Amino acid sequence: MRRSYGNAMLVTAVAVTLGLSACTPSGDPDSAAPARPSGGSGSAQASPSAHPSATGGPSAAPHPTARPSGGAPGSPAPSGHAGAAPAVRTGVPWNLDRLDQRTRPLDGRFAAGTDGSGVHVYVLDTGLDIKHPEFAGRATAGADFVGAPDTGDCSDSEGLGHGTFVAGIIGGRTYGVAPGAELVRVQAIGCEEGGGSSSGPGAGTPPPAEASVVKAVEWVTAHARRPAVVNMSLNLKTRSPALDAAVQHMVESGIPAVVAAGNFNDDACGHSPAGAHGAVVVAAATADDRHWRDTEGFGSGHGSCVDLYAPGDRITSALAGTPDTVTSDSAATSWATPHVTGAVALYLSAHPAATPAQVRAWVTGQATRDALTAVPAGTPNRLLNTSVL
Repeated sequence: MRRSYGNAMLVTAVAVTLGLSACTPSGDPDSAAPARPSGGSGSAQASPSAHPSATGGPSAAPHPTARPSGGAPGSPAPSGHAGAAPAVRTGVPWNLDRLDQRTRPLDGRFAAGTDGSGVHVYVLDTGLDIKHPEFAGRATAGADFVGAPDTGDCSDSEGLGHGTFVAGIIGGRTYGVAPGAELVRVQAIGCEEGGGSSSGPGAGTPPPAEASVVKAVEWVTAHARRPAVVNMSLNLKTRSPALDAAVQHMVESGIPAVVAAGNFNDDACGHSPAGAHGAVVVAAATADDRHWRDTEGFGSGHGSCVDLYAPGDRITSALAGTPDTVTSDSAATSWATPHVTGAVALYLSAHPAATPAQVRAWVTGQATRDALTAVPAGTPNRLLNTSVL
């Protein structure tokens, strides 16, 4: 829903969550950590990683208010070409500012030695407004597994394009972590989802929503231009052996996968793809450095399947269907995940031959330890940090 207040626009947004769980990934940076459980049968509803439905199902529930921004339009990895010259952006929002500082107070700057140039980021989501000015010609149409191919995004009933907002966090020119990365639109979630049928068409056959995500993962595995990284700001209600296997195969083929821990406020290992073997699983931290949990009972997934936290609260990014940006007033693991994906793009820009295991070891090894409060027991207290780039 959009409400106009003078020149300001208030957008109440819906975000999507699809999560995946599986066994302990290879190259786990914490060898003593409990293994990720193997998957059982998964419910096939796909839903973006903002709030899950109030009933705990996959339907996306209303995301709290968003408001327009005032801004403008491990193991050492192999050496590779250096990306862009070191650059410092000033006047950045808190979430970017937090990434290159181990301690507070924040200084209003974000510095990185690369900008993600040369890296292809595959955004498996509701779509992507490839003509948005934040993407400056770096976004292209990849594949569509839920409907007629197009180049846009699904604007939900509240006015937010989930995939576009996610892509803006990864590679928007103003507010993206990796503003030089190439973004590829892969529509894996239908406009009517967080939904899809919860019952499959036959025994052993993934339901429609789950099947579209599996096909999207398989397409990336077969067609990705490397170096590449995949963002999955999505979560299934339960475990899906089919999705877990597809993501594991993609990682084993050499493509890192960064996935959301989910917004069900429970053990991320109980969902797909958050437990997929080798995936980087991201939980959400708030603007005051806390594990995210809201008053309505939603909250970040947690537990041994989580690799690290990233900012997921009060995030500014691109608003689909307009040339504008918008600030989300709520938290979601959908917003945390693309921060890590952007950081991986920065890393791959400088180390294009790095394996998924090396990427995962780097992103967890460089994270700031014990920076967060209220972290549930058994969850690594690691916050994304890019200061070494």
